[in-house]
Amino acid sequence: MHAAAGGVGLLLVQMAHNIGALVIGAVSTEQKAKLARQAGADEVILYTQVDFEAESKRLTGGKGVDVLYDSVGKTTFDKGLNVLRPRGYMVLYGGSSGPVPPFEPTVLNQKGSLFLTRPVVRERLEQSYSETGRPSIGPELALRILLIGYLYGITSERKLVEELRIHLAWRWFTGLGFDQGDSAPLHVLQEPARTVPGVETVRTTV
Repeated sequence: MHAAAGGVGLLLVQMAHNIGALVIGAVSTEQKAKLARQAGADEVILYTQVDFEAESKRLTGGKGVDVLYDSVGKTTFDKGLNVLRPRGYMVLYGGSSGPVPPFEPTVLNQKGSLFLTRPVVRERLEQSYSETGRPSIGPELALRILLIGYLYGITSERKLVEELRIHLAWRWFTGLGFDQGDSAPLHVLQEPARTVPGVETVRTTV
């Protein structure tokens, strides 16, 4: 997890930790490493001192991580793909070092049938709610929830869930962003289930 001590990073570390994931954070300084550990990171990589790719593989016994959350973009993207396990997820949600240059999609196949997503907060959250009446938790939705919390300055996971309940209920009631003909009962966001899609008996690593 890149930028693990940033605003979104700290929230993401807490949520991943709370669903039982093995959390590996990447930061630039010892001070930031301390913040990431306090938030729940199991391992912290100081990428200014060691190679992120090599250290990630060492920490996972060469298997790679299940999901990589990347807000950095250009300078971390290629190595990020290299640390994913087969069929792993790259969730690219920022570009602090610049946008990722165009690349050949077959690279994802060559590196192990990888998944790449570049989520947009509002549209994807509303689509999930509109289709199911209750957002399902997964790598993308977890990130979207965190970004909303970041935008509103919410640092407590429980407070964030409560605020989203109110927000989604209001949008459903007013019809903003949801199907006007939806006659389903009013559902609001439930606390994230403590499971990870596609990972049943193996502890997921982010």
